[in-house]
Amino acid sequence: MPHVVLLTIDGVSRNHSVMISQTCRLFGASLVQRVDDGWDETYLVTSDSDIWPLNEGTLRGYLDLTEGAEILHGNIGTITVAGNKVPHIPLSYIGMKTKTWRDVMTRSGMIEMPKSPEEIIDYFFDVFGNESLVTVTHGGVGWYMDQCMISLRINQWMSRQANAIEKIQSQYGLFRKERIDARRVWNTSTIQDKLDAHLPYFGFEADVWSMIHPLVRLMYPDTTIVQWCDNYANKFQNKSDCKQND
Repeated sequence: MPHVVLLTIDGVSRNHSVMISQTCRLFGASLVQRVDDGWDETYLVTSDSDIWPLNEGTLRGYLDLTEGAEILHGNIGTITVAGNKVPHIPLSYIGMKTKTWRDVMTRSGMIEMPKSPEEIIDYFFDVFGNESLVTVTHGGVGWYMDQCMISLRINQWMSRQANAIEKIQSQYGLFRKERIDARRVWNTSTIQDKLDAHLPYFGFEADVWSMIHPLVRLMYPDTTIVQWCDNYANKFQNKSDCKQND
């Protein structure tokens, strides 16, 4: 697929697999090993694995920015991180150029951002201590370390960078209106006024795929693409059923 970089991270222990999968998105500027001249100017935008962006035009607005950061949804209150009360910034969506990500995420005394799972764990240990070593479970200890860390780093960066945040496009209440919650029954005939969709877990299961399918049809008017998605879902479902029956 053109213009797509798929990054795999090897050597992650089972105890830290969830923690690394959540936090590594903060370090794309260093984990992707590129040395070409255009990499510093490449724009990186964070999201969640269960969030499906629907509005290309809104996200392309990021490309108009210069040296600052764009936080699409604003903050949803404050949190306390390492004894500091800071604005709580959701990870969907934060956008910065690669060079700005490095500036934001390079803590005091560091020469470079983390480039390996071990370095990411050390990075979080400096702030969260033993909490960063605990096996992360949904909603449990460490589940929000990534949001806490980026909220802390952006707050620190703003204190030393004038006009750091270039655009805050919407607030939390509006953000929810812009999102389709595909985990529940929903009804809409258009996605023009929607920014993204929150997808359900286990989308490959037959009953869950039927919840997502109306969204696929809205996203892709081309029926051949819809058919490809259906075929892929069916193949995945069949393989999953075979594994469960082994």
